[in-house]
Amino acid sequence: MTRLHREDGGVIGKLLGLALVIVLILSGIMYVYGKRQQPLTIADVHLGTTAGAGDEDVVKVTPDGQVYLATLVRNDGTLPVTLQGLAEGASPPDQALRAISVGLGDGKTARPDAAAAFTPVGLDPGSSVGVFVVFAVNPELACDRFDDRRSDRLAFPPIPLRFTSYGVEGTQSIELGKDAPRVQGLTRAQCEHAVSP
Repeated sequence: MTRLHREDGGVIGKLLGLALVIVLILSGIMYVYGKRQQPLTIADVHLGTTAGAGDEDVVKVTPDGQVYLATLVRNDGTLPVTLQGLAEGASPPDQALRAISVGLGDGKTARPDAAAAFTPVGLDPGSSVGVFVVFAVNPELACDRFDDRRSDRLAFPPIPLRFTSYGVEGTQSIELGKDAPRVQGLTRAQCEHAVSP
């Protein structure tokens, strides 16, 4: 009887050890997948209130060097994620614009007064949330690349976002796509005014 009791304890111990190994392996797989997944996509892009450059596909820069954009961010991944906000990091010095803030909105109205302060948002697979993104002239931009004539139209840079999935943090820079509007070009004076402290 004592022997049976010891054998039962050994079997239970082995099962617990095996379960622990399986949990550790699954946790490792989830961590690696969570770090590598790029689940976010742009569902729709809308012009901001700075539009009106004579062409509806061109967005004007405000006098303080900002551009507004409203869009929907969708989770196309297989796991739920929580959108945490903008990812930090320096922009390349040759990138004319950079995202400086993100708020919540309806995904269509690109006006600061129509956006709410950002708070983390959970996104199940296939769901989306409206965001309002403010872009500004990159303070590292070399303004001597411009002159008195307006430059060629500028492309929106990717939107750098942070997210978590089951506690694993990740970042993703989301491209707006080939059909996204372009931003009206800059002059040297506009650039200098926007980047001056």
